[in-house]
Amino acid sequence: MAEVLTCVDVEQGGLVTGYVAGNLTAARAGDFEAHYFACEHCFRLLETATDLRASLGEHLPDAESRPSFPARATRPAWIGGLLAAVLVMAVAGLWMWRQAAPLQAPVYRGAGELHIAASVTAASIELSWDAVDGAALYRVELSAANSPKLARRETSAARLTLALSELPAGWQAPLRARVTALGAQGNRLAESRLTVVPVANPR
Repeated sequence: MAEVLTCVDVEQGGLVTGYVAGNLTAARAGDFEAHYFACEHCFRLLETATDLRASLGEHLPDAESRPSFPARATRPAWIGGLLAAVLVMAVAGLWMWRQAAPLQAPVYRGAGELHIAASVTAASIELSWDAVDGAALYRVELSAANSPKLARRETSAARLTLALSELPAGWQAPLRARVTALGAQGNRLAESRLTVVPVANPR
């Protein structure tokens, strides 16, 4: 039976870094995926860790081979521990910096946060939302159960139609969408919550 995790379990168990590094068992990875998909806080941490792993590139273990790594048998154990420690410190530092540094204007909530309406056909997804005064661009981000950064699009209109064929192969439902309204200087004016898009797994 799958274990229902809390944010405390995720933090104390080092599940974010373990998931990104590919060190979790299949069962534990499944428990974590079920949690982060419903938890905005842990989803943000996973995005940060994914960005960090991408920036470090080949210096980190390959997450695609999760949950087992046959090659690790010949690798000194201290190397894995060192990489994990570096990743933990870097993720924590980057997350704290993002929380403290006023790099972006605060999200404007005067008219309420953005609300996404989603409709799905056999071949495409259509998203729409209320236009925000002063918005020059809308950034649309899609995530899947097995991919926190599945696709990203930008549009000047308060709607977006995306063909399912444009999505990377292998994604797993449910999909979630987030829309951010950006001003002319790239500052955030409003942002939606992660919204589930009612689409089934691709065949």
